[in-house]
Amino acid sequence: MIVAIVGMPGSGKSEAAKPFLKAGFELVYFGQAVIDELNSRGLGVNEENEKAVREDLRQKHGMAAMALLNAPKIQKLAAEGKGL
Repeated sequence: MIVAIVGMPGSGKSEAAKPFLKAGFELVYFGQAVIDELNSRGLGVNEENEKAVREDLRQKHGMAAMALLNAPKIQKLAAEGKGL
């Protein structure tokens, strides 16, 4: 089973996810793709760099960039039978 929680920044997604985490679900944070890219580029994690990298990734991969970049993690967890 996959449960997706979406919303604007600060809307309470992390709070909404807590019961799922307690129930043994795995969390895939879409923003982690940006953090991973920042780290691979040797850039600091800050609002300015995150925005620039996020826009760059969307330019390269389209508006579904975060979903596409996280697809391997989701597929791996699904293959392992872990709830997401």
